[in-house]
Amino acid sequence: MSADIFVIGVDDSVSDQIRSILGTVGYEVAVYSNIEEAVSALEPGRTNLVFIDTASVGFDLGEDIAQIQAVIPNMDFILIAEYQDPLIEQEALQRRVNSWLYRPFTAPEIILKVASALEMASSVGEDGVPEDAESPAEREESTEV
Repeated sequence: MSADIFVIGVDDSVSDQIRSILGTVGYEVAVYSNIEEAVSALEPGRTNLVFIDTASVGFDLGEDIAQIQAVIPNMDFILIAEYQDPLIEQEALQRRVNSWLYRPFTAPEIILKVASALEMASSVGEDGVPEDAESPAEREESTEV
């Protein structure tokens, strides 16, 4: 089980925690101090998940997510926050981001969030359509006896 996971804007202790936890279960994690560094390192087809610390991006969250989505449109995100903020959550939802990790978090929470995000991502093709979805013609054929 290997995935390229980016952690952006998180302080050293938290990024070390995430890298250590996910490394023990086989994930490859890269840490970036800002969005610009991360965007330049994104590789379509390889990068699967991005953690963003909402405290580090401030009012630019929507723009930052949009920059990443411009490179990889169906990128999955986990946003890290201190508390629930309806304005930030609304902005994230407008960008199709709805996975959150609230501090303090535990190792099992991190692993479950990542596994859940990657499981959902693996069932979606590059066009955003679930890979197991049948076309109308295929559905018709499978119902014929």
